[in-house]
Amino acid sequence: MIALENLLRDLNGPDTGQQRDLLSRIAVEGRAITNILQNLRNKDSVGKAEFDRWYQPFVVQMKGDSLMHFFYKLRTSTLKEGDDRVDGLRLSPTQRGGFSINIEGVEQSYCDDQGAMRVVFYPAPPNAVSCFVADDTGGAGWEIKQPDGSITKAYATLHPGVAEVTSILVDPPKAHLGADLTDARPATLCTAYINYLRGLIQNARLRFLGGN
Repeated sequence: MIALENLLRDLNGPDTGQQRDLLSRIAVEGRAITNILQNLRNKDSVGKAEFDRWYQPFVVQMKGDSLMHFFYKLRTSTLKEGDDRVDGLRLSPTQRGGFSINIEGVEQSYCDDQGAMRVVFYPAPPNAVSCFVADDTGGAGWEIKQPDGSITKAYATLHPGVAEVTSILVDPPKAHLGADLTDARPATLCTAYINYLRGLIQNARLRFLGGN
């Protein structure tokens, strides 16, 4: 679970250029968690029959749950088709923040923890030749000309109070465990997904390890 927790932390972080990759990695890592749990079935201390009695209701629940099915499909399409099920990206300034970017750098305005407006300018990296906003990763930044003439990207780190990048997902789930999801943002879906897996692991510990 530590790897999943770290991925979720990064997904909620300021590096907007990672969002699409992190969403797919969470789906893949989450499936690995359920595979590891199923290894308990082969342990002599648990036994196949006892494990199946415990796990089968969760299998039925996951198959019938739109959120869990979404992540199952995302993991499959990521590994087998290279498709992250992202149809586009939306970059939205916050109500009390914003940013502007040009070849010289990025200026960000946002409210700090005390409610005061702050304006900060970060210069562009050396050899920037152009800038971009909301590329295919959802990030904003600059194209950098390398000594060999090739072009690479450098992403601007945007303060969370400045703007929000949201991946527009293909056929996102609208409910989980009988309750409507508040929205279809990756952070919302991934948080609910990881919470379910966390509960599954805790249930297994209580059942087979006495809570240890």
